[in-house]
Amino acid sequence: MSRRRRITPLRRVPACSIFSLASPGFNPDNRALSLEGAATPEARLPLDLTESAHGVTLTVRVQPRSRRDAIEGEVNGALRVRLTAPPAEDRANQACCRFLAEVLNIPPSAVSITSGHRGRTKRIRIKGVDARRIKELAAATTP
Repeated sequence: MSRRRRITPLRRVPACSIFSLASPGFNPDNRALSLEGAATPEARLPLDLTESAHGVTLTVRVQPRSRRDAIEGEVNGALRVRLTAPPAEDRANQACCRFLAEVLNIPPSAVSITSGHRGRTKRIRIKGVDARRIKELAAATTP
């Protein structure tokens, strides 16, 4: 004879414990999240760029195993890069560095990944390029 598991109803958690009163979607009248004043999907964050004496550091969102190598603009403050290389054995990381070097007309040794070696979101340092050039590249490819 098998035992049946009882399904207990979900407890209602007060909205003020989840959302702060300062959040744009909080409605104190019915303690629910409303969509008024909330960020829309079309809202974009500015490109996350840091310029220093060592070069420019930017956030890149990589999509491996794509049909072609391309820069597809910005997404959530990161430059979106599509690569044909698979993510296995560090191939996508190498392809990302080579592709960015090719697009910016700089040597591949000037492009290095500072963090995010195993993830899709990476921080990349590029030597010999200023922030204006990266912004122009992102603006030219934004759909």
